[in-house]
Amino acid sequence: MSLPLLLVLASLITEPPPPPPPMVSATPETPTSDGPRWQVTALATANVPLALTGSDFLLGLRGEVDVWRISALLTFDRTGTTPLTIAETRHWTGLLGSSLVLNKYARVRALGGVSALSTDTTSQFGPSLGTTARIGWSFLAAEAGVVFTPFGFRQLDARVEAVLKGGVFELHAGYRARFVDASATGTLATLLGSAPVAGPSIALGVSF
Repeated sequence: MSLPLLLVLASLITEPPPPPPPMVSATPETPTSDGPRWQVTALATANVPLALTGSDFLLGLRGEVDVWRISALLTFDRTGTTPLTIAETRHWTGLLGSSLVLNKYARVRALGGVSALSTDTTSQFGPSLGTTARIGWSFLAAEAGVVFTPFGFRQLDARVEAVLKGGVFELHAGYRARFVDASATGTLATLLGSAPVAGPSIALGVSF
């Protein structure tokens, strides 16, 4: 047997085989939510008066809380008439529901709860249904909302807005119309036949 062949055989016998490559266990991916896990929004709202004298407007607050798909909406409003006369009646709405559509571009809520008209001496309550929809990006979006109270007293509150967001601050600008029939024996026809408080609307606050 030739010398080179003997050297090759000796190297194969004396040199241990290389260790096998380490086993890499696949780490399961953590499932990601299809939207923000939680969000809190607090806004001061207003309907802009259309005239300096004799024009109705609304001043109020709106709060929204979302924990994944569970949503809550709270609103408070008072009606006024220029030049800055505030009515005694206060309008309250509290709704709870679920986000039927939820992703980073859209959230659509279906809500139910109760609304109230109150003064210092009287109160009226009625069940309410509502929906809101927001479509767009984190910094620019379109939003719409409707609340309907069919009995107890009757109410239809609808709005459509453009939303501009910078950091935690939000600015809403759009149009809002609110129909209210506080009579005890009214119908849907009397509600829609009543004079609404309607006009350009703005809202300013924080969302985080």
